[in-house]
Amino acid sequence: MGHIWIGLLFAALAGAWSEPDGSRTPAVHLIPLYDEEGQKIIPGSGPERPVSFRLTCGDCHSYETIRTGWHFSTNQAPGRPGEPWVLIDEKTSTQLPVSARGWPGTWRPEDVGLTEWGLAKRFGRHSAGGVGEDRADEPDLEARWQVSGPIEVNCLACHNLAREQNMSEWAVQLARENFKWAATAASGLGVVYGMASRLPPTYDFYNGPDPDNTWLLPPQVYYDTSRFDRKSCVLLDLARRVPNSRCYSCHSTFYEGTERVDTDEDVHVAAGMVCTDCHRNRLDHQIVRGYENEDAGQEANPAGALSCRSCHAAGRMGAPVPAHKGMPAVHLDTISCTACHAGPWPGERPGRVRTSRANRLGIHGKACWATDLPYIASPVFLKAAAGVIEPHNVLWPAFWGVLRDEAVSPLPLDVVRPVVDAYFASFEPPESSDVQHPGDEPAIPAPEAAEPVPTEETPENARMAKAHSRIAETDIPLILASLAASGDVDGVPVYVAGGRLHKLDSGKLVHSEHPAAQPYSWALGHDVRSAAQSLGAGGCGDCHSDGAGFFFGVVTPDAPIRLEATPSRPMYALQGYDRNLIEAWDTSIWLRKAYLIGGCIVGVVLALALVRYGYAGLERAARFFVADGRSKTK
Repeated sequence: MGHIWIGLLFAALAGAWSEPDGSRTPAVHLIPLYDEEGQKIIPGSGPERPVSFRLTCGDCHSYETIRTGWHFSTNQAPGRPGEPWVLIDEKTSTQLPVSARGWPGTWRPEDVGLTEWGLAKRFGRHSAGGVGEDRADEPDLEARWQVSGPIEVNCLACHNLAREQNMSEWAVQLARENFKWAATAASGLGVVYGMASRLPPTYDFYNGPDPDNTWLLPPQVYYDTSRFDRKSCVLLDLARRVPNSRCYSCHSTFYEGTERVDTDEDVHVAAGMVCTDCHRNRLDHQIVRGYENEDAGQEANPAGALSCRSCHAAGRMGAPVPAHKGMPAVHLDTISCTACHAGPWPGERPGRVRTSRANRLGIHGKACWATDLPYIASPVFLKAAAGVIEPHNVLWPAFWGVLRDEAVSPLPLDVVRPVVDAYFASFEPPESSDVQHPGDEPAIPAPEAAEPVPTEETPENARMAKAHSRIAETDIPLILASLAASGDVDGVPVYVAGGRLHKLDSGKLVHSEHPAAQPYSWALGHDVRSAAQSLGAGGCGDCHSDGAGFFFGVVTPDAPIRLEATPSRPMYALQGYDRNLIEAWDTSIWLRKAYLIGGCIVGVVLALALVRYGYAGLERAARFFVADGRSKTK
């Protein structure tokens, strides 16, 4: 093992961790693989351990620098609010935006009872790793890092061009708690059998498998020997210019009511660009996010500004320079480029969008991982912090919480679920029918929300799954009363959903506005449409007409619980405008047309008059000169 560290030291002294020398020739990655102990992996030489990219890639690249990147760390300036993780639990009708970046409207993981182990279990499926490596100081009785190992940065998740790279396998291995084996299995370098989730927390891998208990088979790697040459090196087909398919694993969006075959590609992708042409980074992996004023108050990004304006105003990389003929200049200062060019065309109501990270899309196989929750509305046109209107994805939080001194905090799921379970368990279902309870509609089967880790299936589990298909509004006061009586809630139990706070007052359910019930939103920048398909291509009426979705689209808070009187608001109200002002703008558009038409008519009349009187003047001048000539000849 010592020779590995000596080699790494010499590599550092030799400048192997420096920035690239400027050559555009890609490096050939014919390299040895190392495990977590620094031992070179030689198939067939003994117990085979998974690849450690910390040591394998760290032979030439500074792993500690890489893991400070945007995808692996939250220690950078948070910048503009982006897509959060969403804590969902269909049994308790919970959808809660979570982020360690401190974006306004999100909750920090510790606020909702999520440790780093909890984050890894719930959200590692759509990540590029970097979880659990700084776990030593985190007290967590449920954590099993000693058995599972950390989730190192998975370099191949983005940079591997091989078709064997399988991020669905990555998700499956993480669900089995095979954390340090997941990258090896996903890369196709080897096959991994066994489940760390079945092993006791005190299991020691040096003891090997138990031959008398095959169910407790620990994770084991079987490498593809055909991938190794005579020097036990492997040729990895890696690229700095990451293909879009790698980004799509975590950043796909799907608008309900459409089919993927009916959805056009982003115009940049259709032109042959890839995501990293705009979203660039150096070794520190600080990804350029590409929004206006991204570098404001921060160190200038070395790649330079790569926003819509910075490319299209200067024609960078062949970008067409827009003329915006006939558009009032004020639009360019008050409306973002994406408002007209990105996302689906606005309708009477925003549609629902599902994303990879929020709704667990893109995990292929026989089991369906995708979920309906969370409910995300898009596009909703809102004013950003700079006062510019942008299209947004909007999520209304839904969670059980506690009210103290007018402030609301979410209750951990491990407090809420036993109460909800006990409430539904009180309803004994008929053996020949689904569970029914007061105020509920016929049971609606819900997708399985838990990660597909093998569990013991019992009739009781099956019955409870049906009972929790969906909570009705009439259940809320009964569950709130149960929470208050449980002794685990220090304060007033509340339920936040549908843009309002719900609590008991003298035994009755009352609803009120509260900051904790306000929606969380994040701007969307894709999929970009061409100029001919943009808002305004059909004229001012695309936005300034009765019923146009840009201003008059109706936004209704969506919740996982059936709520009767959920308040709806028009888009212009969410933007902070008055209806009279919007209607005045719309009227001015038509008056502008009438003014232009009238001006043209008046201009034609004036032109004809000038022509008429011009001819008359020429005639008088001609007569004058003719008469004057005759008088001189006499």
